[in-house]
Amino acid sequence: MSFWYKPCPVCDGQGRLEIMKNIDENTLFFCCDECMSCWKNREDLEKRINKFMEYSIKFNFIPATEEDIRKHKWQKYKLNIK
Repeated sequence: MSFWYKPCPVCDGQGRLEIMKNIDENTLFFCCDECMSCWKNREDLEKRINKFMEYSIKFNFIPATEEDIRKHKWQKYKLNIK
């Protein structure tokens, strides 16, 4: 099970912004399951700045669990379940 925030603004809603966990830094980020665009936080996402691509990630990551989302206080972004 994975959790997602909203449709991706880059690929015009073709993909979903999944909530992912950076295992190495214990942080959460958004990543599109279609075009692989990623952002570290909502502010960057909304402004469409500091985007990075999933294939360029040099850290270990997994889909965030419900517990991860709760611990990082990202519940407001857990709007959908995949």
